[in-house]
Amino acid sequence: LDVCTGENTLNWNEYGTWLNGVLEYELFFTENGGPVTLLGTIPYGTNSMIHSNLTQFSTYCYYIRAHDISGSRSSTSNQLCVFADIPLWPNFEYLNNATVALNNQIDISCFTDITADIIEFRIERSSQATGPFNVIGNIPANAINPLISFTDFTALFNQQSYYYQYVAVDSCGIDAYTSNLGKTIYLSATANTNYTNTLSWNDYIEWDAGVDSY
Repeated sequence: LDVCTGENTLNWNEYGTWLNGVLEYELFFTENGGPVTLLGTIPYGTNSMIHSNLTQFSTYCYYIRAHDISGSRSSTSNQLCVFADIPLWPNFEYLNNATVALNNQIDISCFTDITADIIEFRIERSSQATGPFNVIGNIPANAINPLISFTDFTALFNQQSYYYQYVAVDSCGIDAYTSNLGKTIYLSATANTNYTNTLSWNDYIEWDAGVDSY
């Protein structure tokens, strides 16, 4: 078991009794005592196979069956069971707000899945929706409070808007989930000759329900 990739690597020796040789191997598994499922058919000469996309805390039991070239005989291995004690990835990360606060900072907050095996959140910022994103901070995961907040004191919010995202990092140090984007609102004003001011601003993104009004 590789807990960080969520994979089981199965290895076996060649079956070596039949005079006419081995044709192929069939690898079978069950999950939590469920029905027997064929994981794959492997040609003679190959002695390993990877089982990916394991479910956390499931028990997988395997056995392999060799078939001879004539198709009339087979030989079955012992059964081997593995408990998939792998990190649980988040089902969601929702960046719910990115706002200029007190005219001296940008506050960003994100609702997180506290049931996941996350060690920290990486806060990233960019001038473009497609990146590149730069890391501006890291916050340890909180197993009690799902709302993770961060304050950006380095943004030039009087000159432009910014895109933000949260990246959840699991206990193996792997990026497990990237949140939706949040884009701050940059307001600008132009003085006109008729004693009026023209105000303009960019749209806020990405609330699931969209923006109702400004």
